[in-house]
Order: sequence, then C-alpha cells, then structure tokens
Amino acid sequence: MSENETENLAHGAFAWGLTRVRTLVLLLLPVTACQCGPKVQSVVEEPWRISPEALEFGPVYLGSSATLVLTIANPSRKNRVVDLGELSPPFSAPPGAVDVPAGETVGLSVSFTPRAVGAATAGLRFDGIHVSLRGEGLAPPVCTAGVCRVARFDPLLGTCLDEPAEEGTDCTATEACFVRAQCHQGTCRGQLDNCDDRDACTLDVCGVTGCGHLDDLLNCPWSANPCEAPSCSPTAGCGTTILPDGTACGARDCRSAEVCIEGRCVVRPAPQVTGCLEVVAGFPGGPGWADGVGETARFGNTSLIPEAGGTVWLVDSTFGLVRRLTPGARVLTIAGRHGQFAHVDGIGAAARFVFPHDGALDDKGNLLVADKRSIRRVSPRGLVTTFVGGATGPARDGIGSQASFENIGPMTMGPDALWLADHQDAGIAFRRVSTRGEVTTELWWPQSRPPRGVVGLVPTPDGFLVTSGPDGLLSIGWDAGVRVLNSELRDRLRMARDGRVVTRRYWPREGIYEIQADGGTTRLVELSSADPIFDFAVATPGAWWVGQYGSNSVSLLTEDGGAERIAGPPLARKPSDGPISDAGLGYVKAMLELGDGTILTAGESVRAVRGGAITTLAQWGGGEPWVSLALLPSGVVAVGGVYRPVPQDAGIPFVRFPAAVSLDVLGDELAWLDRSGALWVSTDDGLDGGVLRCAGGPSWPWQWSEVVHDSRGGFWVIEPSPNGPSIIHLDATCGSVPVVTGANPVALARNASGELLYADADEYEVRRVIGSGQGTVVAQLADFPTGLLVEDGGTILVSVTEAILRIR
Repeated sequence: MSENETENLAHGAFAWGLTRVRTLVLLLLPVTACQCGPKVQSVVEEPWRISPEALEFGPVYLGSSATLVLTIANPSRKNRVVDLGELSPPFSAPPGAVDVPAGETVGLSVSFTPRAVGAATAGLRFDGIHVSLRGEGLAPPVCTAGVCRVARFDPLLGTCLDEPAEEGTDCTATEACFVRAQCHQGTCRGQLDNCDDRDACTLDVCGVTGCGHLDDLLNCPWSANPCEAPSCSPTAGCGTTILPDGTACGARDCRSAEVCIEGRCVVRPAPQVTGCLEVVAGFPGGPGWADGVGETARFGNTSLIPEAGGTVWLVDSTFGLVRRLTPGARVLTIAGRHGQFAHVDGIGAAARFVFPHDGALDDKGNLLVADKRSIRRVSPRGLVTTFVGGATGPARDGIGSQASFENIGPMTMGPDALWLADHQDAGIAFRRVSTRGEVTTELWWPQSRPPRGVVGLVPTPDGFLVTSGPDGLLSIGWDAGVRVLNSELRDRLRMARDGRVVTRRYWPREGIYEIQADGGTTRLVELSSADPIFDFAVATPGAWWVGQYGSNSVSLLTEDGGAERIAGPPLARKPSDGPISDAGLGYVKAMLELGDGTILTAGESVRAVRGGAITTLAQWGGGEPWVSLALLPSGVVAVGGVYRPVPQDAGIPFVRFPAAVSLDVLGDELAWLDRSGALWVSTDDGLDGGVLRCAGGPSWPWQWSEVVHDSRGGFWVIEPSPNGPSIIHLDATCGSVPVVTGANPVALARNASGELLYADADEYEVRRVIGSGQGTVVAQLADFPTGLLVEDGGTILVSVTEAILRIR
C-alpha cells in the first residue's frame, strides 16, 4: 500500500469516529433536557377493602356445606388482581386469580364442608390481608324409621325425613314371628307363625324376641263355689279343682270359722289349738300380720294400691303377704303365708312370695306384684301365677318366663304398659312390660351416672320422672338426657287420677306434696302426728290413703286436714298410771301373777295391773334394764336386772338380783341366769347366795338368755347362736339336748301339765312343745311377743310391744 493510500484510510477512520460522537451527543441531549424540566409524581396503590373481616360459618352437619361471600373492593385507579392460592379442606374457594377493575367491587364465595366433628380454622392471605375462617362440624342425628320405611337426614331442613321403602323390600327380619314378608305400600305383609305350643293352658303371643307363652290359668273362670278354684289341663283346658279341707272360705273369729270341708264352705268351731285373745292392759301397737276389722288388724311394711270402689290392695314385704282392705275396714290375707318366703304359685295360703314390695293393677283388676326377680299376678280371689320373669342370671328381654330381671325396683302403670326400674349389677335399666307379657329394655344407665338407685318412677310423654336416693328428683328424656329438678326430693312418686305427680317428704312438714313442672312442690296434706308415712296412694280426688310407721296403721287423709284411721292399732300411749282404759303400759319384758289377781310387769319399771288400774311400783335408777320377775316362797318378789330399782310402793317387798337376766322358781328352788349366761341354783330363796350349777352353754360363748324349770330337776334354756336361737334342755348333770330348733323363741313358760310353752318372734305365735320338739300353735299374735306367763287357772298371758294379752 502506498503512502497516500495509507493517509486516506486514516482520514476516513477519523471521520467515521467523529460521526459516532456526534450521534451519541444528539441522543443524550433529550435526556439531559428532560432532567432539566419539571419533576413528575408516580401513582400510589390504595389498600384493599374487605368485608367481613372474618368468615364465621357456625355449626354445619357432616355431609353438607355452607357458603359465605367475602366482599373485596379495589379503591385504586388501576386494575388489580387477587390471587388466593389454594385453600386446604374443609374450606374451599374458586381456583385461579380474580381481576378487580379500578374502583370496582367483587364478591368471592368461600365454602365450609366439614369432614369431622369439631371446630375447624384456617385463613385467607393476599397482599398483606388476612381473613380468619372458622366453622364447626356437627354429627347428623341418627334417623330411625318404622318397618317398611326409610329415614334420611336433610341437613338443609335440619330434620329427619321418613319415606316408604321400595315396594317388595324384604322385611321378614323386622318381626321375629314372620315366616316371610315383604313391604307393600309402606307396611310389612307376609306369613306369620301362630306360635301355638299346643298347650291349652298358655296364651301364645309373639314379640320382637320371637314366640312366647304366658300362663293363662288366671283367665280360667272361677266357680261360684268359694271352695273350688280354677285349674287347667294342657289337653282339656280350663276346669276346677276342690280346695283342701280347712282352707278359709269366709269370716273367722274366736268362736267359729268358715272353712272348706269336702268342697263345701261350712261353719265350724275355731280350731282348739288356736286360742282367742283379749287385751288385759295396754294398747297393742307395732307391726304384725293379723287379719281383722279396724283396730284389730295389723300390718308390716306395706305398699298401698287402691282400686275403684274403695278397696285397697296391701303388699306386705315384712311378712310376705298380699292382702286387701275392704270398704268395711276388714283386712283379709289373699295370698301368702306370713313369714314364709319362696317362689311358689298357688291359691291363697298355698302361694309364697320371695320379697313382695310394690304393685300395680292391670286392666282386668288383677294385682301385678314386684317380687324380687319376677312379676307375680294375683287375682282378687287369691290365685297367684308368675306373669313375667323369675329366671336367674343376667337381665334378658323376652315374653313371660323368657324374660328375666335382676332386682325389680319401683314400678308404675302407664297408659298402655307397666314400667319399672331394674337395679342391675352394672347399672339401672328402665323396662316396659306390655299387657301381653313382653319385656323390653327402653333406657339404661351405668352406675357412674345418675340416677344411682331409683326410689320412685312415673312415666311422662317425654320420658320419666325419677326420684333417686343420692340424686333427688330427675327428669329423664327418651334421648337419655338427665336434668336435676330438685335435689331434696328423694322419695316415692305416685300419679294422681287427675294427672298430678305427688310425693311424700319429711321436711319442713311430714305430708304429701304435688310436684310442679320445675321440680318445686305444693303442699296437699300434712300429718297431724309425727308418725312417718311408709306409703301413700290416691283414694279419690282430694283424698289419700296413707300407711304409717310406728302405729303401723292405714288412714284416710283429706286436703282439708281431716284424718280417719281406717285399720290398724291406735296410737301407742306413753307409760302412765290410771284406769286400764286410759293408761299406757309401756314396754313389758317379764310378767308375774301374785295370786290375788294382781299382775306385775317389768320393763322400763315394775308396775302392777290390779283393780282395773295400772300403778307404778318401782322405777329404775338409770338406763333400760334387762329384767325378770319371780315370786319367792317367802312372798318376796325377786327382781333381776342391771340397775337398782327405786321402790315407790312399800306394799310389795322386793329383793334385787343385780346380775340376773332370767329368774324361775319351782317349789323352794330358785334358778337364775347371770349376765355371762351361767346358771345358778339355790334352795334358800337365793338371799344368801347360790350354788353354781352350770357354767355356760354347750356352744360357749353363746349365752343362755331364758331359764324355766322342767319339774324333774332339769331346765329349759334359750341359747342364741349364729344360726338363730334354739331351746336346749339341761338335765340334772347339765347334759344338754336340743329341743326346738329352726324357730326364734324369745320367752319360755310351763303349764300345769309340765309342758313347755314358748313365744316365737318370727311367726308371732305362742306354741306348745309336744313329742320330740314338735310344736302346735296355741295362739297367733298380732304383735311382737316379749314375755310369757301361765296363770294359776291355766290361762296364758303373753306380753307384746305395748300390752298384755290373755289367751283363753
């Protein structure tokens, strides 16, 4: 390349570079010019405006959904976008971003679809905004439907809907006695098993547990002859049978009795083995089982169940009897034998009860009796059959004997069935017994929840009113909800004929009170005496039958305060001196006849019954002694007891044996038992001491508590033991032989023939011992015996709780 060419190339390169510089300067000048002009402000975005600040969905049933709208406003002057992202269940919103134009408002739907029971929370977040989401999942109720119906829950309506099942649906299993069945127009139709067991003496029925068979003997007709009773043959059906000779068929008094002889009711003299009782002094009171009219009748702990016409059924749990109180104030034992407990169906005295304690009338006028593990049915003429239950083992639903109970508590008759509380090992069941003998368990509570022991029971349209010993008055719904209405009401409940529910209470005043809907009470009638009520029942509107402890009587009370004692002993009088017709005798432990018609008694004091009056002869220095009396050959009265008597009448000389619990004299020989049970014998009136004859009974340390000579050098003594007291005979060498066992002797005496008599506290009887320990009844008592004495003339005196009776 030449030098000129090189110079030209350099000059061209310089010119190109200059051109580039100029162009760059021109491009930069507008920018420089703009930076030199006025400053321009940028646009600021305003915050979102939302409403509400939190979405509260509240409770929503599982399987349904609730939707709320979140309002979002864009106050800025440019379009904006909301992107919520993806919500996690149970909350949800439409997916994707949402455009919100400048100055516009949009609504965003958010849904809550619970998947579990309980509270659920979450949050919405965008552009610094936080919206809380809260909801609660609810379990839908269980919908039940009848046979051939289908039930479903509608969450929108919040209720169960009942619709007919599809035609032809098999429904055989819904009724245990269907052979085969299908649904047709909402009802189950098909072939039924007739449950016929080919026994003419049973009523064949069907229930949810299948076929059952009830004893139908009670529906066999009664003969007009009171000495014939219904009977039944499985092949021939109903018939009649002649009652055993001697069965009571009518009235009875001390002179004569109406009894069955060879199938006819005839009048016969009263059996010679049963004496006639008359009151010598005092006023008999307390529990007993004697039939009679008015004040001569005696009761134990008795439930009262009235029927139309003024008759009252009496269920006596103390003596195991079912009795009736007629409008004429006559008390008659209909079924059972006093003091004998067993489960035996039969007629009258041939029947036995285990523990009868409550009752209700069925629609045919028979009495249904709660009897421990069964319900017995008693006709007005005394035929006893087992209605339902009776089997051992756990409680079981079923019909008749197929059903079982553990321990029947209170029961009451509802509009169409019998209701009862069954106290079971694991809790309490409320059970229904239909008129056809079907037992079903409707509600059940474990022991850890109230009610914990049912005392009273009344069914209501919504469930039950229940009184519970530890829990008070409760309202129990069919939904198993429990409300405490009154924690102080813990006694028996009764339903009045006008629909009122009533109870008894002890405070502030003993009486009968109506229960209000809120558990409060309104007084209906008060007792004028302090004698507490053991049961009560509606007689007529405004009038009440009441049975009372202490006096063991049945009275009729009215709301205006009137009271009339219908049956049972009069109120006991306090011990007092004066004419026999007015004076109270008090407790009698021992008796002694002085030979001039005077009878001495020992109990809280020594008193004389003579000349138509009662006189106190000596008081004790303190406490209540265990006392006995004996007349010594010298004419001195020996008094045995713990405390020293304080004489008030010097007409009768006393000598005291401080440690003697029982005394007896035969000829010039005095025998007594000391407090240790040792037997002492003396031939010198015992005034200068005695000779120890026997040191304690053969089963020591059980102590002898009563001694009587046998006139042949031996003695009869009562010996307590763990298996109950018995009568032991001691010979002259103190050898012992049991004479009477299996009884409860409390007092001994001998008659002029040398025979042994004893008073039995269990059977309320005076008995004569004949043969090898065999006994025959001398008299049946109305009250608890305490002492026994044979008078010189041969008549027998027996002391009961508050009186002396003579047996002729």
